[in-house]
Amino acid sequence: KRADVSPGAGRGHRHTTATMSSWFKDLGRNIASTGAQSFTSAAQSIVDRAKVAGVIPQAGSPSLLQQQQQSLAQQQALMAQQPPQQSPQQAAAAAPAPPRAYALPPTTAGVRPASPQHVWAPQPQPQEPTPPQVQLPATQPTFVPQEAQAQLQAAPPVVSQQPQAQQAPPHAATYLQAASSPAVATPASTATPPRGVAPGKAAVKEQDESEEDADGDEEGEDEGKEEEEEEEEEEEEDEDEYEYSDYEDEDAEPKLKYQRLGNGIEHVKKECASCMAVTDKFLSFGTSYGKIFITDLQGNENNRFEHHQERVNELSVDITGEYLASCSDDGTVVITSLYEGTFEKFKFERPVKTVAIDPNYKRKNSSMFVTGGSDGYLSLISKGWLKRKDTTLHHGEGCIHTIKWRGTLIAWANYVCVRIYDTMQNTCITSIDRPTTATPPELYRCCLVWENDWALTVGWGSCIKFCNVVERPSQVKSDLPNLMVKQTIINTNYFISGIAPFDKDQLLILTVEKPDQPKEIQPELKLVSKRELVARSNIEDFCDAIPVQDCQDYPPNAYRLDFLLSDNVFYIVSPKDVIAARTRDIDDHVDWLLKNKKFEEAMRTAEKDGALLRRHKRIEIGENFLEFLIEAGKCDEAASRCGSILGNSAQLWEKWVARFMSIPKYQDFLDFIPLNEPTLPVAVYTHVLETILTHGDVMSFVCLIDRWPVQAYDLTKIISQVRNALGTDARSNPLKKALAHLMQLNGDFAEALQMLLDLKDTRVFAYIAEHNLYDSVSTRIIQLLGINEDQTLNMLVDNTDKIPVADVAAQLNKQETQRQLHLYLHALFVKDQHIGKQFHALQVELYAKFAPGEPMLKFLETSHYYPLEDALRVCQSLHMQKETAYIHERMGNLHEALQILMELREVADVIKFVQKQNDPDLWEDLIDYAIGKKGRYGSGSCANPEFIAGLLDNVGSHVEPITLIQRIPSEVTIEDLHAKLVKIFADKSLEVSLREGCNTILKADCIQLFKALIAAQHRGYKVADASRCATCSNSVLGKPPEDFVIFLCGHTFHRRCLKAAADEAAAAAGSAAASPKRLRCSLCNKQKARAAPARQATGGPAGKRP
Repeated sequence: KRADVSPGAGRGHRHTTATMSSWFKDLGRNIASTGAQSFTSAAQSIVDRAKVAGVIPQAGSPSLLQQQQQSLAQQQALMAQQPPQQSPQQAAAAAPAPPRAYALPPTTAGVRPASPQHVWAPQPQPQEPTPPQVQLPATQPTFVPQEAQAQLQAAPPVVSQQPQAQQAPPHAATYLQAASSPAVATPASTATPPRGVAPGKAAVKEQDESEEDADGDEEGEDEGKEEEEEEEEEEEEDEDEYEYSDYEDEDAEPKLKYQRLGNGIEHVKKECASCMAVTDKFLSFGTSYGKIFITDLQGNENNRFEHHQERVNELSVDITGEYLASCSDDGTVVITSLYEGTFEKFKFERPVKTVAIDPNYKRKNSSMFVTGGSDGYLSLISKGWLKRKDTTLHHGEGCIHTIKWRGTLIAWANYVCVRIYDTMQNTCITSIDRPTTATPPELYRCCLVWENDWALTVGWGSCIKFCNVVERPSQVKSDLPNLMVKQTIINTNYFISGIAPFDKDQLLILTVEKPDQPKEIQPELKLVSKRELVARSNIEDFCDAIPVQDCQDYPPNAYRLDFLLSDNVFYIVSPKDVIAARTRDIDDHVDWLLKNKKFEEAMRTAEKDGALLRRHKRIEIGENFLEFLIEAGKCDEAASRCGSILGNSAQLWEKWVARFMSIPKYQDFLDFIPLNEPTLPVAVYTHVLETILTHGDVMSFVCLIDRWPVQAYDLTKIISQVRNALGTDARSNPLKKALAHLMQLNGDFAEALQMLLDLKDTRVFAYIAEHNLYDSVSTRIIQLLGINEDQTLNMLVDNTDKIPVADVAAQLNKQETQRQLHLYLHALFVKDQHIGKQFHALQVELYAKFAPGEPMLKFLETSHYYPLEDALRVCQSLHMQKETAYIHERMGNLHEALQILMELREVADVIKFVQKQNDPDLWEDLIDYAIGKKGRYGSGSCANPEFIAGLLDNVGSHVEPITLIQRIPSEVTIEDLHAKLVKIFADKSLEVSLREGCNTILKADCIQLFKALIAAQHRGYKVADASRCATCSNSVLGKPPEDFVIFLCGHTFHRRCLKAAADEAAAAAGSAAASPKRLRCSLCNKQKARAAPARQATGGPAGKRP
């Protein structure tokens, strides 16, 4: 259909391309007019015409492979003739080659000349001897097929004297191979799935490689329509983005997403892209036809230039994105001002393989750029005083094919090594040898990347070198450059076609694996850690196979990897394809999670980084998650997640309530239906209840109406639905309960109570208490007891003010309900002894019948409202001995009570009874009964050893033990008598010891108190200056000092005054004079003397001596 022949290196090839294109057009018209039967003959005629024209080699002429071998042999021979490589010091000392000067054109530089193009002719310079150079063909082949590569590498070096044959244009090998077959065939353009990925897994649909003919000739109508339909279908099926990974962990998320730049760069693909330059504002492409295309970042064409006649080898843009430098095999370099629309063209007498513009081209007045070509000269072109200045920085090491300029450093690669030039010192600072894996060098282009102003990464063949430019230590010789390079070399197991920094510690490498045999190999994009590379671990973070179109036709140097770090975009460029690899954003991460059914993590991501999402919404992710869980049968999990996913959106809840109620496992969802925040419409809750009734799920229905507030649903409608269902549902009891609850909610309490009683539903008690329906059930006590006896009794006991005791006793005082009556009255008695006191006489009989023993005895001991005679009669009639004894005790018949207890022969109870009464006569009667003495309770026939033993254990505190021991008959055998006597003696000894100890403590306390009294009486007293004698009223502390006496009563006297008063009192009494040691307070004595007659008159005690 089409002639897809890429241009050659010279204009002759372009003429050949046009000629072959016309031949193929003739072939199309012949097939359209005569039919397919003439295809073979027509194709053969084209082959014959191509042989005559020289497009296809004649028999005996060298083939393309032979031409490549001859070229390689010549290059190796010339390189072998080169002198040994000089050291950097020797190279610096050597005299540089004289710069070649170029004359300025007549027109002003930077302005498009009026003529088609100005040629910058070099001025004649004196010829000086130069080092031997590698003589390369004027035009290097763009690529060599992989079959030719394998043969080329395996073939021995051959030195041929034949003239260099004209090189075939790109893709010519494909047509040359096709020409040897009887019929002409066009290579298929379908993409091969990535290695390691199952067919269909990679979401890539390759675009058709077939292009429209350059001249746009007409074809047959049928073929044209069919072709247009095919192209439309391909455009509809084309997907812009795709993901794939050849990494070992297929479950790992890819780090990049890929997009094949589409219709905007179709002209670029048609022209066979040869190079690319990337800025944050635009993309620029150079093609094999000499054209330059400027597109936006999405690939939409904005502008194009046709400055060159041959293949564009390199593009370079300054940091401002205003100036674009391009070079071509036609020997031209063009500096284009993209904003002003002007350009400046420079002509060289050699093919220019690479160019690098000064990053600060606009800011510097020098306006420099660097070029390199097949002649091996590295030329620095700068702005001079009147004309451009051409300075040769280096030469003599073969074709220069790569230049990278960063800051003040220029790095370039030739066939021998990589060198770095310092523009500040104007010297070459290092030489980095070409690895042996990059042989032949024309097949393995060197990749140079400046990661920063001082770090260069070199990828060449299968070798990676990390080069860090550092200052040379000061102790090293001063004649060396100030800068030096430290290298780290890593060998890999793949060929490197491009390299780019991914982040601080990782590299993105475009690779082609080393084939064991010729075959189609897709390029791969690997993300590797620098640390792992240095450690030689060969561990890759990921490896993606890139489905480049017609990858079988391209060697490693046909690919390029350009990047825009500010946007984290990487471009993989091949002659017929451009693919953009971007770091995945949060939407891509969510896409991958949803694709791999990791909805929970996708939800967490949406909640955490929801503001960054553009294509996804958290609620959409959540709804997809819910639907996935439902389809997977995990309805319970889906229901539990509704709250966090749907939030407070009533509209969403309404939607998903309907969805869940439509599945069989709707029960899992019922507990999660919200009642508030949000509150759903009444119709939603009503629909849920109606759906449950329709399925006959009575238990779920009952649970919901118990839990949901009555305002949530249409109560009247639901009651009607339940009444209708009662007639058809055999499980009527649960529905009746539900109906009773609904009646209660509707205010029909009496009907609801009756239904609960009929159903014997235990909720009736809570219902009665909640709605205070005690009056309604006061006559239905027996029916309530049939539902739950304990709850009924508790209700009756707790509500005696609402349900009288007499009414309850009247209903229960029947033969069949006497036990319930006893339980009721007993519960009342336990709660309050006085509530049912009028029924205590009846309770005696009920206790005797249903709770004899301890409960009845406790009732008899506690209650004071039953007749003793009636109780005694009941107990005697039922032979209840203990109860009878107690009633005798209550009636005062102690001896009768003691006799009954002794007849029971329960020694402990008898002794306890006697101790309680503390009556000596009862003790005497008990001792007589124990020793068998004839008395009130005994016949005197024999003693009772068990009673004697009991008395010996308990009689010590009430009766003297010796009295009991002396009265025990000698012939009576008492068990453990020795131990009992020892215990008696020990108790007695303990008692004596306790008494002695108490006396000792008492005496000690008395002595201590007397000592304290004496000490208090002998202590000194403080006498104030104002203290006066109670007799003379003079100061006791006057001068001269006199003896004075202070009494405990607080009165103070001079001794002489006190003695005089005592003598006077003695004389009045007619007694002897008072002794000085027997002096008493005269004032206190007088007061007692006056008070004595008054006490005698009132019968009080006589006065005592003070």
